[in-house]
Amino acid sequence: ASEAAATGPVAQPRRSRRTGGRGWSLAMQRAAAMGGVLSSGRTPGGGMACTLEVPLSLGSRGSTGPASGRRILVAEGSVASQRILRRRLEQLGAEVVIASTEGEAVETVRAASAVFDAVLVDAEIDGERGARVVARIRAVEADRALPRMEVATLTRALEGTEQARMDDGRARAAGAARCISKPLREVDFHAIAGRA
Repeated sequence: ASEAAATGPVAQPRRSRRTGGRGWSLAMQRAAAMGGVLSSGRTPGGGMACTLEVPLSLGSRGSTGPASGRRILVAEGSVASQRILRRRLEQLGAEVVIASTEGEAVETVRAASAVFDAVLVDAEIDGERGARVVARIRAVEADRALPRMEVATLTRALEGTEQARMDDGRARAAGAARCISKPLREVDFHAIAGRA
């Protein structure tokens, strides 16, 4: 994210019921200016958690890195999240293919001329159908006699919460190796990049 985007002036939107007030609107606008997304959700006990996802500005895209030569499919409905995941994985040297819907993700795997090294699936794609996407991808693997791909789902639920555990259980039951909480940490990106 650029310094100008993070610190420059922004137009102040009028108060609206949808955003809950000028402060939240400004925060959302600032996140968008940095190429990211700001979201919120309730936590156990009645609290509220806010998550800011912004692209990492670490180096530039290149063919070298821990993910060099790896093909990674990202099945993610959010354009902002697509941008963040693509940018960081490409910085690590991966070739990234984006799918925005359940059907697109499954057909991409079915039609691919070469197997993907890893697949990341948003747990909420097309309305919380992430586990079904995983199951359908595993079915395509079996039908085409493909090598088993490394598959993980991504959840907005905070790590360690009941929702995160439920998402992880659904993901594993469908055939995923694990469920990772957003925003992904640097160690998560390197784990994805380094898996064979």
